Amino acid sequence: MSNDILMKYPPTVVWTSEFDIFRKDNEKFAARLKSVGKLAETGNMPGVTHAYMLSNFDKPETKQFLEEEKLAFNYLVADN
Repeated sequence: MSNDILMKYPPTVVWTSEFDIFRKDNEKFAARLKSVGKLAETGNMPGVTHAYMLSNFDKPETKQFLEEEKLAFNYLVADN
């Protein structure tokens, strides 16, 4: 994906998890967004695998993580 395309992205939150098989790809994508000024926030949920939200959505730590991410995203979007 070219930087021209990345420049068209809105502020973006990139979530990953500690044992996500796509974690490195997510981190590279976040770095590219940051390099063109489009990264709003990153999040890394410790101790879980890819798609943790589908199976662990009701866990208190997942709810807390998602709430923190939502607040961070709303703050950064409002600031832009």
